[in-house]
Amino acid sequence: MLHAWQRVSAVHPGWTLRIVGSGPERARLLKLAGELGPACSVELPGSSRDIGAELGNASIFVLSSRREGFPMTVLEALSKGVPVVAFDCPHGPGEIITHGHDGLLVPQRDVAALAASVGLLIEDETERHRMGAAALVTSKQYDLDVISDRWTELLAELAANR
Repeated sequence: MLHAWQRVSAVHPGWTLRIVGSGPERARLLKLAGELGPACSVELPGSSRDIGAELGNASIFVLSSRREGFPMTVLEALSKGVPVVAFDCPHGPGEIITHGHDGLLVPQRDVAALAASVGLLIEDETERHRMGAAALVTSKQYDLDVISDRWTELLAELAANR
């Protein structure tokens, strides 16, 4: 993500990458951010008690994971109306995000494509807002009532076929 952001910030100096969280990689990320220099505009504020508020203040959510199962962070971003840019991992983001509708999927490990997709959403505010609105609709498919109904239907179908 930081290498992609270095490319993005060179073209869009008014934007800031904010990496919220803590963990064993934090020290390495801080070091790399320092090496990339102040022009790279990266913030690493640490963990947050209110990730919903953090996402609500975001313009774009970027998931640069190489592997994902079911990325809850993608759903959290979508539920705040934030379009997602993500690597198209073998499982996960592509099962939730519809490319060009509520986010953008890029080939796995293609840092240039990740940077270009983020840049596209920065440059096209109308498209960013359109995808954000679609993100809200997508997130509704995962509301508790919707998922509960699907489980109930599945269990009833399994019981009937027993």
